[in-house]
Amino acid sequence: MTKVTENLEEKELAHKYGVLLQSFTEPGRKIRFHEGKHVYTDMDTGKTLISATTHIKKYKEPFDSVKIARMCENRYKWGVDYKKILSMWEDNGEITSSMGTSLHLIMELWSKHKELGQKIQENTGRKENPALPKHPLIRKIILDFEEINKYGPDYTVLPEAFVTHGKYCGLVDLLYYNEVTKEIRIGDYKFNIKANEKGQQTYLGKFSWLPTTKVSGYRLQMSFYAELLKQAGWKVVGMDAYIYEGKWVHVEMEVLEGVLELPDDPVDHKDRINIVNLKNHKGDVMRCCIGTPLGNPFKMKNEKDRDRVCEEYEEYLYNKIYKDKDAPMRKQVADVVVKAMNGDIVNLGCYCAPLRCHCESIKVLVLDLISKK
Repeated sequence: MTKVTENLEEKELAHKYGVLLQSFTEPGRKIRFHEGKHVYTDMDTGKTLISATTHIKKYKEPFDSVKIARMCENRYKWGVDYKKILSMWEDNGEITSSMGTSLHLIMELWSKHKELGQKIQENTGRKENPALPKHPLIRKIILDFEEINKYGPDYTVLPEAFVTHGKYCGLVDLLYYNEVTKEIRIGDYKFNIKANEKGQQTYLGKFSWLPTTKVSGYRLQMSFYAELLKQAGWKVVGMDAYIYEGKWVHVEMEVLEGVLELPDDPVDHKDRINIVNLKNHKGDVMRCCIGTPLGNPFKMKNEKDRDRVCEEYEEYLYNKIYKDKDAPMRKQVADVVVKAMNGDIVNLGCYCAPLRCHCESIKVLVLDLISKK
C-alpha cells in the first residue's frame, strides 16, 4: 500500500483519522483512508470517494440472511431459533474476514521483502530466501503461490496499489506493470471456497448474464480497477484472481466493459445510505433511535407490533417533513440529503437491523427528495 507516514505527526493523524494514501494513477493526489469505517476522503476537497466495493453493489443481489435463517429454522427444521443461526453466521463471517485480512498481509509483506531477501541470499550463499517466514503454514502459502506466479522480469511488481480517477478509487492487491510498453496486469487475492461453483451470487442489471459464481464478482471488482488504470493511460492486458481454498487456484479473466461509464457515470444514491445496528456498528453514524429527532415515538409491546409501528412512523415522518416547518427532524433529513448528494456514505443507526426498522422509511424519503432535485 502506498502510505505516507514519514513522521510522528502523520503517524498520530493516521491513528486518529486513517492512513494517507498516494495515488498510483494520479500522482500527487492524496486520499485519507479510514480502515475501520472503510471510507476514502480526498484531502483537498474533503469529499468521500466511491470505492469498488460500494460501486459494484448495484450489480449484486443482496443476500437476505434473515429470510434464509428463518427458512433454516422452519422449512429445513434446524431446530434452533433463527437469531442464533444469524449470530453463528456472523461469527463465521468474521473469522473468514480475519483470515482473508491475514492472507493479504502475508502476501503484501512477502512482495515487499522478497527482493531484499534474494539479495541477502545471493550475498551469503544461503539455501533459501531469509524473507520467508519460519511458520510452516505461512511458508507453504507463499511457496505454493510462487509456483503459480508466472509473471517474470518483464514486469515491475507493485503490491497494494491505490488507484483513483475523479470520484472513484480502489485498492488493488497486486499490479504487474511495464513502464516502457504501458502494459499492466491486475491481481487480486481471495480467501474463499467453491469460488467457481454456480449458485453463489446472482447479478443484476446489465451484468445479469454473468455466471452465478463468486468469480464473476471478482471479475466485476477488477474490471472497476481496470477502468481507472485505462483512464491513466495503461493498457490492461489481463486480470488474475488468486483464490486460496486450502490451496491456490489461479483464474485468469478478461476485463468487463461498462462497469464504469466515465465520465458521466450515473449515481445510485441508495448505495450511499446504509441502515446499521448501533449495538455493533463502530463507525460514523446518524443516530435515529428513541430520544433523537429521527427516533420512532411509536412503541412495540412485542415483535408482532413491528410492522405496525414502522407504518405509523412512515406516516408521521412524511407529515412532519411536508407539513410541519418547525419539526426538528427536518434538519437531520436535509443533512442526509446533502451528504448523499456530495458522495458521502451515511449510516442511519437504530437497534433493529437487520429486522425491519423505521430507518427504512427515512432512507426512502431521502431518496425521494434527491430524485426531485
